[in-house]
Amino acid sequence: MIELNDWTDDGGSPGNPSRSEAARRAWKTRRQDPGEGVPARERNKGYQKKYYSEHRRELSKKRKLRYRENAEYRDKIRERALGRYKKKREELEQERLKTGWTAKTRGYNRPRVMQIHGKDVLLHSPGEFADRMGVSVQTLGMWEERAILPAPTVKDERGRRWYERGYMGRVASIVREFKRNGGRSLAALKDVIAKGLSEGGPR
Repeated sequence: MIELNDWTDDGGSPGNPSRSEAARRAWKTRRQDPGEGVPARERNKGYQKKYYSEHRRELSKKRKLRYRENAEYRDKIRERALGRYKKKREELEQERLKTGWTAKTRGYNRPRVMQIHGKDVLLHSPGEFADRMGVSVQTLGMWEERAILPAPTVKDERGRRWYERGYMGRVASIVREFKRNGGRSLAALKDVIAKGLSEGGPR
């Protein structure tokens, strides 16, 4: 006869691990649990990523086959893709209204809002700055390397240069005026820019 105290509270015997304990160990092995205290969601994410990496081709074939043969699944995928497209279009429209970029200023050329001394400032890309001056981005970079132009307003974490609107407008006006007057010397251009910025320059 088996006495009640011969069994543990969770269904296992003293000499054998309980079913819940065995299941927990199997779960940890399968998920490659990095240790206690790590959220289950993060553990599952690591396992799923590893599983997908190992079975990518097989899973891809199954999805394609299901997409071809299952009309309900196909409609669901199309609806989801359309939803993502609409959401992206709405985000782009909001960004356009906020920053004023046009169809010409795409990708990295879009203005961006960054924090400078705790304040949000609208900054513009080297491409837009170069367009305003009527020069190439390479020429703009060369002028900055030779100190013909002051340093950019800010550099992001990737080292990309960004320019404040007022500064960009003043320098572009000075450079265009210099070119209209037939100026060609870089030394003269440097002096004109320095003088124009010190006086406030045309906008």
